[in-house]
Amino acid sequence: MIGLASAGGSLGQAAMVPLAQSLLGSLGAVVTLGILALTMLVILPVARSIEWGPPAQQAGPAPTGLAGLPDLARMALRDRDFALLTAGFFACGFQLAFLTMHLPSHVTLCGLPAGLGAMALMTIGLFNIPGSWLCGRVSNYMRPELALGWIYLLRSVAIACYMLAPPSEFGTLVFAAVMGFVWLGTIPLTSAAISRRFGVVDLGALYGVCFLSHQLGGFLGAGAGAVLLEVMGSYAIFWPVMILVGLAATMMNWMARPPERVMA
Repeated sequence: MIGLASAGGSLGQAAMVPLAQSLLGSLGAVVTLGILALTMLVILPVARSIEWGPPAQQAGPAPTGLAGLPDLARMALRDRDFALLTAGFFACGFQLAFLTMHLPSHVTLCGLPAGLGAMALMTIGLFNIPGSWLCGRVSNYMRPELALGWIYLLRSVAIACYMLAPPSEFGTLVFAAVMGFVWLGTIPLTSAAISRRFGVVDLGALYGVCFLSHQLGGFLGAGAGAVLLEVMGSYAIFWPVMILVGLAATMMNWMARPPERVMA
């Protein structure tokens, strides 16, 4: 179900990226940001309409709650395998934030059409719609940590091929399609790995602890790419770094041991 929800986010990406690109060309950045902000307000009535109440009787202990989050985080991070899962999630944010922020700029620096960057981001969103759902289904048949390792390995291979191949429109769109297929597939698999290890009562809090590593990676991926472009004028040396980070995440996830008792 989390994979299906992630696919919904990608549907929005596929729809909004070309629209935003068109608005940028005709109305400018400030007006475009204002329109996107107003569009986001549609979330409020939609969210209200799908709220639901808790069941009358809940099995198991009550959720830990915010007051117990520090203790919960320390308890989880003392688990070697959860710590490996969390460290590996860093690579996901690092790679995705860099590509989201800097792939259009990289395409332009290579002499390719400026609109190709937006087309690549739209392609990522389109291919992630079936990809997210399929990655979520994979957790029914394969241990999530093993599947995560394969995802990071596939990303690293795709980045290496794109880095070594001559720049082209076709190659960029193929790269976007491959990356898009596993773009948010880490979300349902990471959630499945956590729930099988700790159960679902504190899944939201524990996923938040794990996701903090993802967001730290995203901050460094987007920020380091901007600094590198400012200093060196290209992203040439950043692509090998993304490959190494992805390979490290592959090893971390494959080093994680299965839980002694599957909780969910």
